[in-house]
Amino acid sequence: MRKFQPKYKYKSYTHFDLRKKCTNSLRKKIENPNWILKHSFFPFIHITLAMQKFSRTAGRHHKDREIYYASHTDRYIYAYYSAIFNSKCNTQAKNIGINKSVIAYRTNLRKNNIHFAKHVFDFIKKTKNCFIIAGDFSKYFDNIDHDLLKENMCKILGVDRLPEDYYKIYKSITRYSYVNREELVKINNISDKNFKTLERAIALDLFHDKSNNLIHVNKKNYGIPQGSPISAVLANIFLFGFDIKVNNYCTSKKGMYRRYSDDFIIILPTQSTDDISSVFEFLTGEIKSIPHLVLSEDKTNIFTYDEDAIYRVFDVERDENEELKLVPREKIDKLLYLGFTFDGEKTEIRDKTIHKYYSRLYRKIKSCVKTPNVTSKRKELLLKYSHIGAIKKSPKSTNKTNNKKSRHGNFLTYINNSRDIFNDDNIDNKTKKHWEVISKLLKSLKTKNHNNSE
Repeated sequence: MRKFQPKYKYKSYTHFDLRKKCTNSLRKKIENPNWILKHSFFPFIHITLAMQKFSRTAGRHHKDREIYYASHTDRYIYAYYSAIFNSKCNTQAKNIGINKSVIAYRTNLRKNNIHFAKHVFDFIKKTKNCFIIAGDFSKYFDNIDHDLLKENMCKILGVDRLPEDYYKIYKSITRYSYVNREELVKINNISDKNFKTLERAIALDLFHDKSNNLIHVNKKNYGIPQGSPISAVLANIFLFGFDIKVNNYCTSKKGMYRRYSDDFIIILPTQSTDDISSVFEFLTGEIKSIPHLVLSEDKTNIFTYDEDAIYRVFDVERDENEELKLVPREKIDKLLYLGFTFDGEKTEIRDKTIHKYYSRLYRKIKSCVKTPNVTSKRKELLLKYSHIGAIKKSPKSTNKTNNKKSRHGNFLTYINNSRDIFNDDNIDNKTKKHWEVISKLLKSLKTKNHNNSE
């Protein structure tokens, strides 16, 4: 029995190779180091996802997320090596005392962001008087230093030098090549929406024609593609040394350190301004020691917790020399962590998350009303956005009916889980009337469309 369990999930997207399931024959090849050494990796396909963000300094703005996805065979290879590294990371995290500190993408914790958020908020309330540094690293995947990554990969594996097959994986993910999907769409003379209908992303003769300049290569000594099955575990490995130092520092002061990918939080039981400055100096010093790692001043805040209230006491800004400095901001505020807000007493799902649910619901209703086949669209709508499709675990039954209706649940399943884990029925009150909202929107849009048709 393996200590690690690769997940060879079939995906139906279009790439340079044909869609394929991971058969026993292919699996044996993937798990053979000699076959890996002879394998030629396809370039990733790159897409830019435009996302709406909001910050206190820039207001509402667009943020692009660069996603790279691997060919089908390459994805299975990355999944295999990712499982190995995850297993090694789990063991190492326990051995070096950061098992509870590095919480993203871990396969042995069997918890999700709801559990992690509750643990942090419970610790704050238990500590009673403390200060909190909630921070974020800018463009984390884009700034992962290759030499430090390789050094930490060796430490995780317990070797002085990466084995040849592991080194080939390392080279494919650091000096990665990619093709922009928009260029493939143009070559095929189709819309982006119809790209997924292609058998291959491009004919192989065109792919091998170097005159078309399709392939781009990362020539920098930092950055890995976000989106591959192995990227997440490598993102954890990259900061293992940093995690050890910061965690030891915090635990020595009876505090807490948690990192979820590029988000981190530090909680220490003191409120002295001098102490806050000292801790911040230590933190920024450790960040400076990591090549290319950048603290996001816009997403880093310092709070105090006292008498059941959260106060934001410092923001982080850069001075004229691009050095980070603390700027006093004394006001009652809420701590945002892993999708939840905490004001010192109440925990709620953040408004932005609820707003996103209702925005998508409204768009879905509009498309539902316009389609000729209203019945099937309406069923799809209710499964995806109402309590009908939500899976709610009950202590008295397995609730098989709901599981049949929606195997994966929906956003309201997440709401139900949040209420159960926090043991708080009021963690979100804004979706309790979702059925009434759906009914009103369906009725009003139907009336509007009927009037327009006349």
